[in-house]
Amino acid sequence: MSDLTTKQHWDRVWSAKSAAVAPQSTSPFKRVVRRVFGPGLLTLKEAYNNRHLWRQWYPSCLPRGSGRSIIEIGSAPGLRLMEFHARLGYEPFGVEYSDTGADVNRRLFRAHGLPENNVIHADFFGQAFQDKYRDGFDIVLSWSFLEHCANPIDAVNKHAAILKPGGTLIVMIPNLKGVYGPLVRFFQPEWLKIHNYEIMNRDRYAALFRPTGLEELHCDYHGLFSFQKLQATPGSPKRHLLSILHKAQLGLNVLFNLLFRRHGPENAVFSQELLYIGRKPARG
Repeated sequence: MSDLTTKQHWDRVWSAKSAAVAPQSTSPFKRVVRRVFGPGLLTLKEAYNNRHLWRQWYPSCLPRGSGRSIIEIGSAPGLRLMEFHARLGYEPFGVEYSDTGADVNRRLFRAHGLPENNVIHADFFGQAFQDKYRDGFDIVLSWSFLEHCANPIDAVNKHAAILKPGGTLIVMIPNLKGVYGPLVRFFQPEWLKIHNYEIMNRDRYAALFRPTGLEELHCDYHGLFSFQKLQATPGSPKRHLLSILHKAQLGLNVLFNLLFRRHGPENAVFSQELLYIGRKPARG
C-alpha cells in the first residue's frame, strides 16, 4: 500500500494493538462526574487536536446528516470512523490491506452494530480498487498514511479519484520535525526509515494537493505539543519513561483546552500534525 512500509509491518502493529477493539465501558467515577458537573468537564482531558477538529474545522467544512458515506484509507482499528458515524451520521467504510488490520476493524464494527462488510480488504493503490470506487464517497479521510508514501503526489491523486464531485477530502499527517525530531530519534529511531519527512512542511504539503484541482478549505499545522504522538521501540526500556509521559499528557490536555478554546498557537515547532481539508468541484 505504500513504499516505505510493508504489509508485514502493519500486521505486526495491529496484532499488538488488537485490544483496541474491546468495547469500553464508562467507569462509575466518570458517570458521577458527568451527572454532577455535566459532560463538558470530562472533555477537557480530551486531546486538544481532536477537540479542536470537532469544535472548529469539522463543523465549518463538513455536512451533517445521514445518507453520506465516509471512507478512511488505512482504517484500522476503525475508532475514527465510529466517531464520524456517531457525531455526523455518516455511513462508515474502511480500506485495509493488512490482514490483521482488516480483521481488527471488522471486529470493532461488529461489536458496535456497524456493517463489517464495509471494511474493504484491498490495496488502495490497486487498479481494481480504484476502478470500482472511482467517485464513490462523500468524504475521503486518511490519517497518518500519506507520510509512509515515497510518491505522495500519486497517493493524493488516488485519494481525490475516489471522492464524489462536491465531496470533501481530509488528510492528516504527523509533524515529526521541530521539537519532535530529537524525541523520535531517542524513543524510536526506526521511524526515520518509514516516514517521508520531506512533506512535513506546510508549503510542501499544500503543494501536493494543488494538481488535483480541489478547492483548499484549510491547510496548516494543527494541534499543540503531545507526548502521545511518540512511541517507543517494542521491548526498549525507554517505553517505561514514555508511559509516564503519556500519563502526564492528560494534564497538558486540560491546560491547552482551558487556554485555547477556539484556536491555539499552532506552529512548525510544537504542532503535532499537518491538516489538509479540500473540496472536489461539483460537476456543472
